[in-house]
Amino acid sequence: MNLKIKKFYSENTETDFIDFEFDEQGDKPSWIHIKTPEFKARFITIQTSSRSEVLYKRFTGNFYYPIDLVLQPEEEKRFYDKFAIYYDENTAKNNLPMAKFLLEKLNKYQTNKNEKILDAGAGTGIFSNVASENGFKNLTLVDIYKSMLDMAKKKVLLKNAKFIIGDIETVKFPDIYESLVSIMMFDALDDVKLEKAIKNIRLHLSSNAYIYLVEDKKRDIYLDFFTEVESGLFDVSKDKGFQKYYFVGKVKHCDILE
Repeated sequence: MNLKIKKFYSENTETDFIDFEFDEQGDKPSWIHIKTPEFKARFITIQTSSRSEVLYKRFTGNFYYPIDLVLQPEEEKRFYDKFAIYYDENTAKNNLPMAKFLLEKLNKYQTNKNEKILDAGAGTGIFSNVASENGFKNLTLVDIYKSMLDMAKKKVLLKNAKFIIGDIETVKFPDIYESLVSIMMFDALDDVKLEKAIKNIRLHLSSNAYIYLVEDKKRDIYLDFFTEVESGLFDVSKDKGFQKYYFVGKVKHCDILE
């Protein structure tokens, strides 16, 4: 596939030379990675070999995805297969504060550090790594992308963790967990998929389990399955006024599971 970057809006000075790589499968790339360090653009327009133009938006760092297209599962897999090795360096500035915030909540409500914790949508294991640093021992990481969990497995502190590759809506878990932790996973699910995911996870939580979530917004469905313990907004980055919603809940009996 031939690809040209036609236009871009740059936050810094424009550059004459742009070094980039892209997904060469399919008619339109599922990802574009700009390798020129000084290039900082929110949007780029590319021209493909078919001469069609597609607008791409920055995902994070210098990774871009097509703004007007919904990536199919195989395209999304190719995106994360490429992005996995860059994930921590591109997301830690936000994901690490979120992980540390939820760790504070976990320490507040879960005093036994030997109880089982499920890290859902674990990615490269940013939260689990922080939890392990703080003495939590029984960690299970689940993610749909093998490439992301492969990066988590390389972390020394997670050498004794369990890893499950699968869709959170249908995956079968080997244990019953006392805590569920998830950072920015449920936001990616529509209401139907979210309900299926929560029902599936709920079957593998103990009767006294807690959940700890960070998301973009409140989802009312949490209250169908969990009694709210605390929730609200917190500052991820105070200097930029960047906030997220958090929810801490405790499992409750609900007829919707029966």
